[in-house]
Amino acid sequence: NIISVINLLKSDNLAEQSREAGFQATVTIVILSALFCVLNTIYCAALAIQFYFGGKINDNFALWFGTFYAVPINSALNPMIYFWRKTEMKGYLIDLIKACFSFCRGRQEER
Repeated sequence: NIISVINLLKSDNLAEQSREAGFQATVTIVILSALFCVLNTIYCAALAIQFYFGGKINDNFALWFGTFYAVPINSALNPMIYFWRKTEMKGYLIDLIKACFSFCRGRQEER
């Protein structure tokens, strides 16, 4: 986010870029919110069904998925969505991975 602010401040065409950055941020938030709503609704429905039936339904995959995997999948997908939507983050992480690989190669050559 700091990189985005610095890039916006350097630009001569601040109003145009602010509008584009605002639109991109809005789309990202809509995607994250939709994902949150869908997966947490599945989780809450699974808990309500299990509470209502008193835990008698143990073989149903949908209930099992909703109870144990819906929230962790939501948490795992959030950084992936940011990576997909934010080009500055994508560039930073790619540079970081390249630096880690070059460091590891340098360590192997020293031996």
